Amino acid sequence: MAEAPDEWDWKLAKVPSPLTDDQERDKADKDKARERERKKRREKEKKDLKSRQLVEATELAAALSASLTLTDADAIEALISKIRAKKAAVEFDLSPAQARVAALRAEQDAFTDPTARRRREAGARAAALEARLGMAAGGAAGGAGGGGGGGGGEGGGGGGG
Repeated sequence: MAEAPDEWDWKLAKVPSPLTDDQERDKADKDKARERERKKRREKEKKDLKSRQLVEATELAAALSASLTLTDADAIEALISKIRAKKAAVEFDLSPAQARVAALRAEQDAFTDPTARRRREAGARAAALEARLGMAAGGAAGGAGGGGGGGGGEGGGGGGG
């Protein structure tokens, strides 16, 4: 339009007036400024994301260390899988948590395994039997020992008299 203003009916075509050189430079400057702002905003978002990830990683680390005292293997495994899924900014040593899960699973297996359960119950019955026999033997031995000690004292006194 700037080169051929009279060849066409620019108003009828609803074409805006051409930009002057100053206007084009202003527009280019505005575009560059917008791009710089966009770039700054992206960098700030990246920093914010990293700081949020660091805070989250710290929280996960605290939860992981606290989980080592838990007795629920499923909860610990859920936390481990959450840490793995997050691919956290901080590297975690998951071996203590995994060892705790393995120990808890072994305990659970010991309680749910029929053979281990039978062994445990047999041990409890044997301990109860020993306690009863110990009481019976201890009561009889205590009575016999007390009487025997008293008799031995009398016998010793009679032999000396």
